Formats: sequence, structure tokens, C-alpha cells
Amino acid sequence: MTEINTPPAELIRQVRSALAHLYDYAYLQNNPLAALLDPEAALDRVARAQHLRRLLVDCIEALKPQGESAPGSQASRAYPILTYRYIDGLSMIDIARKRALSLRQAYREHEVTLPSELNEVQLHALVDKLVQALAGDKPHQYAIHAPVAALAGVRQPHMHLVASDRMPDGLTRPAEQMFRRFNPKAPNRGGCRKDSGGRLPLEVRDELIARRKMIAELQNEALADSGHDTRVDHRSHKERGIESQPERHLGPARIKHMTVEDKTEYLAGRAGAKKGGKA
Repeated sequence: MTEINTPPAELIRQVRSALAHLYDYAYLQNNPLAALLDPEAALDRVARAQHLRRLLVDCIEALKPQGESAPGSQASRAYPILTYRYIDGLSMIDIARKRALSLRQAYREHEVTLPSELNEVQLHALVDKLVQALAGDKPHQYAIHAPVAALAGVRQPHMHLVASDRMPDGLTRPAEQMFRRFNPKAPNRGGCRKDSGGRLPLEVRDELIARRKMIAELQNEALADSGHDTRVDHRSHKERGIESQPERHLGPARIKHMTVEDKTEYLAGRAGAKKGGKA
């Protein structure tokens, strides 16, 4: 008989608390699990919260039954309940009324690096265009962050955008019905259709490349309108004919112990490597 080790009660409490605040970055970044996953504080607070949330979602997804599973088995019950409760945010009453259906991720997350040459007003104007292009009329939320790089001491503005993958169709649905499976014969009885549903892997790849190109074009338009000569290229170094070795990520912990001379030497080496790698 296999012996099952029960996790400590405090760990169980922390996991339940994190799951209950799965979409609250401010809460997750202060959860003890976030520090446990990043003991050397190599990530900033937002990245740490994102890492914890993705890990929790991945753990739930790992419980998804593979192949055919008996209707009453533990695997067939645990996965849909956790998905409905924490990912979809349904109440236990609503979950009790549902069948154990397998749902996929109902949103898309975008993290876009923004040009540091733009000022705050210009960044907000660019982000408005990016949000409209990426999310359109879909329900969405976004945030702009501009932390200062620990090594070079320059701003690193970027945008976080979370948008629903469900396409509005004009039908009025209660919240608990929005993310149900789409019903093509009776749309008013099912959830909204997913924008990414039914696409082949090659189609998804081509769409991603087109999206990256569109983001670069909007950024270059903003740079040109602001009088900057810098331009963004969405293509990889290989596609552009540039030969360069990828840099090793130092992380805040290591940079913290570097002297001013160490930083200057490292930045000079980086600039020289980039200059030598140009096509």
C-alpha cells in the first residue's frame, strides 16, 4: 500500500490563498509562495507574481485526464472543479450544477516591451493603439510598468495586457455562462465563441508572426512621430543575418554585488559585441 505524505497545513493554506487570488498580482507578489519560488530575488515583484500564477495554472492543467477517464474517477472530478472554481471564478453552487467539462484557457496574455525613448504621454498614446490592435472590443485589462534597469540604470517600460479570447456576439449572457462551451446550434444557450478555436498549428504560428510585426510597426510609427531615429525589428537575429551570442542573464542578486567599474566594463563589452555582430 502506497503511503501518501500530507503537505504541511501552512503550505496548504498558502496554496489555497494564492488560488483564491489567482488574478490579483498585488496579492500574489506578497504571498510567501512567491518568495519560496524565487529565493534569490532574481525577479521583480510583478514577474514573481506572474511566475506564481503561471505555476498554479500549470499545476491545475497537469491534472487534466489523459485519454479516456472513468466518469466517477478522481481525475475526472478534480480537474473540472479546480478549473471552474479558480480559473473561471465560479461559485461552488454553480459548479455543483455543472457537468465535469474540460475547458481551455479563456484569455490571452501579452507582454510587450515599449521604446524607452518615448516619454510618458507618448507611451500612453502608443499603448492605446496596441491595446486596440491586440484586444479590440474584447474584455481586457492592461498595465504599464517602467522599472529602472539595475545594470544600465535606464527605464525599461513594458505593457501587460490580459484579454479574453471570447468574441462578443451581441447576445446577453450571465457571467457564469460566458466561458461555457460554444453552442453553434443555440448560441444563446452556450458561451461566446473562442477567437482561437479550430486553428491549425501553422495558422497559430503565422498569426503570432503577424502580430509581432504589427506591434513593431506601431512602435516604429510612434518613434517616427516623436522624432526618434531608433527603429524596432520583430525579426530574429538569424532572419536579419546578425551573428551574436545570447547574453547571460545576470539577475538583480548578482548585479547588486558588482562595482561601478564592473558594470562599466560589462556594458562596454556588450556594446562591442553588438557592434561586431551587425550585418
